Amino acid sequence: MLATAHIACVLARLIQGFIVHVNDEGGATYYFADIGNHLNRSKDMIYITLVRFVSRAINNLFLPDS
Repeated sequence: MLATAHIACVLARLIQGFIVHVNDEGGATYYFADIGNHLNRSKDMIYITLVRFVSRAINNLFLPDS
């Protein structure tokens, strides 16, 4: 579910960058460089949460408590 939400954010960001903001000053480059954008921050937080869950699951699988 988190992976799907992350991909949805990436797709929305691509549409925003290459279709909506293509004629703005700086174009898509400036849009993608803006790390303060809410969509960008949401995408990153979902990714960080996903990586944390996966790494914790792998650690529990291969390094169980003694």
